[in-house]
Amino acid sequence: MKAFGRDAKVAYSRSTGTLCSTIYNAMFMIGFYVCSEHQIRVCKSWIEAADKYPCTGIHIPNQSALTSLAGLLTGEYTYPATLLDGKTYPIYCLNASISNAINSITHDELVDISVQWAALSPWSEMDINPFDLSGFLTHLKSLWCESNEPQKAIFFWIEDKTA
Repeated sequence: MKAFGRDAKVAYSRSTGTLCSTIYNAMFMIGFYVCSEHQIRVCKSWIEAADKYPCTGIHIPNQSALTSLAGLLTGEYTYPATLLDGKTYPIYCLNASISNAINSITHDELVDISVQWAALSPWSEMDINPFDLSGFLTHLKSLWCESNEPQKAIFFWIEDKTA
């Protein structure tokens, strides 16, 4: 099984100036996978998907983080994914405009976007290091570029905090 890095148990709150495990506990883990729709549909869990397909992950405070990233990559500040129907668990597919932007962006542009992303809500309330976000985006870009799957897309699973 590939690890997503749950080693960080706290986050720094800029508003209170303290380390807050409650912020970390309120964050959602999202696993991103580069594969075809058919491939992701046959997986019974994110663990199975992580074992089978290229993946990376990130903890986000809420899904507005994805909307702000979409805005920076495409200029469209709308939720950048669609829910796949027919599954008993929520799996989403990033819009093609996001995948195309990730594919075509240069490393320097990616770093610039990461700095801008860190300054937007919801990240702006935390002392997030833009280079952590850059590392996530760089890894996602490399997975996309290395995949030989002709029908590839970027899918993601949001951790179920109730399980």
